[in-house]
Amino acid sequence: MTAVASTETLDVLIQGKDTFRGLLRLAIRAGDVQRLNLPGDEAERALADAAGLLLDSLAVASPLYRAAAAERDRLREALTPSSDTKAVYNGEFTFPIEYTDADGDPQTEDVMVPWTTVKDVMAMIRRRADAPKLDLEEAAEKAALWDGLMNMARLRPLGWAGMDGKTGLPEDLDFYGNPNAGYAHLGLELWTAYPDFSTNEAECASHERGKRLLACMARLSATRAGGPS
Repeated sequence: MTAVASTETLDVLIQGKDTFRGLLRLAIRAGDVQRLNLPGDEAERALADAAGLLLDSLAVASPLYRAAAAERDRLREALTPSSDTKAVYNGEFTFPIEYTDADGDPQTEDVMVPWTTVKDVMAMIRRRADAPKLDLEEAAEKAALWDGLMNMARLRPLGWAGMDGKTGLPEDLDFYGNPNAGYAHLGLELWTAYPDFSTNEAECASHERGKRLLACMARLSATRAGGPS
């Protein structure tokens, strides 16, 4: 019969490191050992070896993590307005102003950048640093999906509003003559496979119109969601 790791075994393996207990239980499950179909003593050794490898990895990663966290805190402190940062930055930034004095002579004077402006710059850098990082896999999937949509075998617009069908640009006014404010509507039929229409001028024009309108809809939606305009 295959042995199942006990709480006591894990407690010994982690040598009282309660912080890692939950991680070990998740990483080294009894079911994983059972699937190896090992005798009891071999299962215990496999569990101990796996736990040792995990603890070794944590021991290596811990100083690196602490160093990275310390660097993050140091940079965040440098970008956070305080009496300390004000004492360092205030008066360090100037810009020249050119003028003509009372005698008609050209003069240049350095003007200090106000502390309020320095704080605004610091806040902008913090927002940039804290912005979510781009997930390359997700971005690639979204790009592939968009390409697939725009390269449908046939796009046939049935009706639209808030957009110019010829230019594929948003209209300034809505149906009632009020400012558009980003509103648009599009009815569209899509085919992944469709008979060749390359010699049909009307079908080609309709297809291209559908692509322009769909792209306009996507831009308007992205703008409303806070994305690129």
